[in-house]
Amino acid sequence: MAVETFDGEGGISRWEIHELTRRKVSLKHLESRKVQRQAPVRLTLGLNPLKGGNEEYAIRMAAAMEVERIVAVFFARSDVKVDVSSMKNRIERWRKLAISEVAQSGGAYLPDISESISFGELIESSKEPGILFDEESDETDFEMELSSGMEIIALVGPEGGIERSESDLAREAEWHIASLGPWTLRADLASALVPSWVYGRV
Repeated sequence: MAVETFDGEGGISRWEIHELTRRKVSLKHLESRKVQRQAPVRLTLGLNPLKGGNEEYAIRMAAAMEVERIVAVFFARSDVKVDVSSMKNRIERWRKLAISEVAQSGGAYLPDISESISFGELIESSKEPGILFDEESDETDFEMELSSGMEIIALVGPEGGIERSESDLAREAEWHIASLGPWTLRADLASALVPSWVYGRV
């Protein structure tokens, strides 16, 4: 019987179970290989933490689809208070979910899950092209050219929506405003759809 392990950076190793007892598992190394990322771009997904941990479905989807980085972003209408202790626990939970999802999906890359940041701070510090998803935006206005291998950051706001001052700030920073369509989606579902939306435009 053989098992596979991954290092989160594209390395996969195959092992044979050499000895199995109640107290001990001994493995014999068979082979190691490096696999290439399947994701066409290096995507950072910024999402707003939601009440009840409802963003966890989006975390699983992002991990399965090889999002490079996930960051918790707080907006003006965020309904979860910024609390260092609770956010530390939540981010640790996200990391465990990502490991579980990548293992289950047969992937080899784990997303870097960063500490939380405010929307304004992220806009100011970001160097790569940015996309802000706003349900009031007309998707036909999206003109950003996406090419294979480029670094992109995409943000999804809270359940209460994005303040007009926030979308104005994004435009001033030359970010692109986009919509996932004519529907009003829950924030967790919108966040889960972002990777496929971005990948499909490369």
